[in-house]
Amino acid sequence: MPLSIILQQSPSVENARNTVVQYIQKIAKELSCDIEELRSSEGLSSRVGTLVEQLNDLKAREFLPAAQRDFVEVRRRLRCWATLDDLEWEMLVAQSASPVWVSKQRYQYQLTPMRGLNVSLESILPKVELMKDLGNFIKGDHSTGARHAAKNAVHLCNQINTLLDSYLGDDTLHKRREFTFIKDGYLRRIAERDFHELDQKAFPSGSDKSVVILAGGILEAVLYDLLTRDPARGAQAVAATKAAKKKGGVKDIMSSDLEEEWPVGAVD
Repeated sequence: MPLSIILQQSPSVENARNTVVQYIQKIAKELSCDIEELRSSEGLSSRVGTLVEQLNDLKAREFLPAAQRDFVEVRRRLRCWATLDDLEWEMLVAQSASPVWVSKQRYQYQLTPMRGLNVSLESILPKVELMKDLGNFIKGDHSTGARHAAKNAVHLCNQINTLLDSYLGDDTLHKRREFTFIKDGYLRRIAERDFHELDQKAFPSGSDKSVVILAGGILEAVLYDLLTRDPARGAQAVAATKAAKKKGGVKDIMSSDLEEEWPVGAVD
């Protein structure tokens, strides 16, 4: 069952969360399309900055655990693209369309009729962490290098759009999973407490041993509640061939005495 369903958010909170996410996804989608077309650089710098500002308001732990690391990394890479100014974006657009060869090392662009500026692909690639992947284009086909750089920005926008589908909202930090199907109040509180620790701390941090221990305790609580809730089911467990033994007979699973305690795995 998806964690978003488990959390059982109220309709009002869910609607507000969806509105924010959809707004950011719209920004990312439109930005992706415009960068991919590379028809104009107008507004690209400020729009990437706006996207990053919106993403900065989100916390990684508010996402599904499987998406948290990717969200942090993609947002970090988009922050790099947000450092480009209008002239650098204009250079990428111009270079992808009609570069003018000046020397073996550098291109020069007449960005406006009244202003001549030297803008280098070599200075942009390190900013967006693409020097390793695209550095070979600096001494070769700058036009292809600029297009590949722009494709990276498009890819990041598309990635963040997909990752936002895994956003759960900041109320996930406070809303606890309710194990209403466990009838024993004491066991239910233990299971709910352990699940919250597993979900918010152990699993996101990669503490696999803690995850296994906590999950095992939760399953044990669920099983014990099922066996002791129904006398007939309890009697069936006691009659099992692998029922826990004690001196003089079989341990009574229906009893709460410590001497009657069954070890985990006593019954298949």
